[in-house]
Amino acid sequence: MGGDDPVFHIDDVGEFHLCLKESGICCRLMPGTSLERVRYWLMHYLVPVYLLLDPRFDFLHGSAVDVGGGAVAFLADAMGGKSTLADFFVRQGHALLTDDHLGIVREGVFLAVPSVPFVRPYREFEDLGNPVERFAAQPLPLRAIYLLELAEGPARIAPLAGLPVAVALARNRRLMVTNTYMDLAKVRFSRLAELAATVPVAKLRVPRDLSRLPEVYATVLAHLGEPRDSL
Repeated sequence: MGGDDPVFHIDDVGEFHLCLKESGICCRLMPGTSLERVRYWLMHYLVPVYLLLDPRFDFLHGSAVDVGGGAVAFLADAMGGKSTLADFFVRQGHALLTDDHLGIVREGVFLAVPSVPFVRPYREFEDLGNPVERFAAQPLPLRAIYLLELAEGPARIAPLAGLPVAVALARNRRLMVTNTYMDLAKVRFSRLAELAATVPVAKLRVPRDLSRLPEVYATVLAHLGEPRDSL
C-alpha cells in the first residue's frame, strides 16, 4: 500500500485503502465485522470513489434502467424518487443498471456502466436492498437523462437544452474537487459539456402519490417513443 493512497476509516467496520498502483482496494477489518456490512460499504461507497480516481470514468447521482436496449437515467438528490422510479421499472421487467451511482464511460458514445444488482426503494442504512432478477450484463449506450422533480399534478416531461443542462448535470455530478485532483476535475467538466450536448436531457415531474407511478412510467415510454410493453 502506498503512503499517498486514500484511506477511509469506517467505525466498527475497518480501514480501507484505495491501492492505486495495485489496482485494488485493500482493507483491515474489525473483529466480528459481518460480510454483509463489508459488501455494503464496498459496493455503495468505496468502489465508486475508487473509480472516481480513474480519469476514464464519470459518475452521476442517479439510477438507470434498460429501455429498448439503451440506458435511461433518473437523476435526483437524496430522497428525490430515483430509486423508487427505478424499482417500478424493474418490476415491469426492465433490467437494472444501477440504483444510486451511475457510472459513465466514453467509448465513442457515452455508455452507462452496470454497478450493483440491488435496488433500494427505501433507505435503510447498511442494507444492500432487494436483489433484482434482471440485471444488465454489459454497459449500454446512454439514451436519455431525466431530472426528477417531485410535485403535485400530472406527470410531465419538459426537454432541456443548452446551459441549463450543463448546470443541472454539474450540480448533480459525483466529483471530488480538491487541489490534488483539480486536473482530473477539469477533464471531467470538459466531458460534462460533451455529455450535455450529446445525450437528450429533460425534466420529469413525478407526482408524490406513489399510486400514480404507472402514469409516470407510461409518460416516459411515450416520450422515448417506446410501446408500453417495451423491454
